Amino acid sequence: MDYTPSERAITSRNASTANLAIDSRDRTRFTSNNLFQTLQPYDTPSTNFTIALNQNIMTGFFTRLAVNEVCLNWSRPNIIASVNNEFIIRIGATNTSVLLDGGYYTVADALDAIVIGLNTALGASAFSITQPNAVPGSGVASLTKAVGSFCILNTPLAYQLGFQLSSSTVSPPVFNFGNSFPAWSATLLNTPYIDIVCNNLTYCQNLKDGTTSQNSQDILYRWNFAWDDRDSGYDAYGYPILKGYKPFCARRAIPFPKQILWDNIQPIGQLSFQIYGADGLILYQPVPILNDASTLSYGEIEFSVNLLVSEV
Repeated sequence: MDYTPSERAITSRNASTANLAIDSRDRTRFTSNNLFQTLQPYDTPSTNFTIALNQNIMTGFFTRLAVNEVCLNWSRPNIIASVNNEFIIRIGATNTSVLLDGGYYTVADALDAIVIGLNTALGASAFSITQPNAVPGSGVASLTKAVGSFCILNTPLAYQLGFQLSSSTVSPPVFNFGNSFPAWSATLLNTPYIDIVCNNLTYCQNLKDGTTSQNSQDILYRWNFAWDDRDSGYDAYGYPILKGYKPFCARRAIPFPKQILWDNIQPIGQLSFQIYGADGLILYQPVPILNDASTLSYGEIEFSVNLLVSEV
């Protein structure tokens, strides 16, 4: 009796892969004098730069790429001078403005700073932060005037704090007067997410990314400013402390990465990267960490990306 199987087993293996390691700091140049290496000052922002080496960055018969790890080093303040640091109220027909120093704030920090600024400008302890039903840590605090009414004008900071806003963009202007305004769903993030984009790596793919936003483009990775595996904690008024209220350096490993098609006869030459915010615009750099032009910095955002490059 013949015990030889009619079908032979076929030896299979996983496709060969290689790493494509990308670091935003490689946009800088090193000088060496045998003993030391000196990093030259940043001359271009990490939100919009190009890396071009004297040789191809990667050559080989590979057909796809996949982002499997991203590390973000974030030191961008969430209150930025001339961007979202102004708060304006109206009492009667008079406007009073408060400018917060640029820096890192929780919602409680910003509300307290606004109260101090208003009371200083008015020369009286007219304003305070109150909470409904006297429940500390409820996550809903109100800006309250002890006597009389006021309204809050529409500024980026007031919008981020979730206040009911008056509008001066319509004619005649609409002013919503009251003696207390709650800060609903307050968030002090400049953007809820950033998109890391490199068209040099995604242009070959036939399946394009989609979005409900009016600004659509192919991305390498979208970094949402949310904690991955732990409670962020709460500030003095019960608002969650979101990722991005303080500087952080965090790594995210991607278990099911996006597969990016690649033409196997093409090498990878120069690479250009952009970081976009939720408004579809490239994040502006540099920004003043404080209200002093001498503190402008190109280095408040750095990132590294590792891609698996596969032969099939």
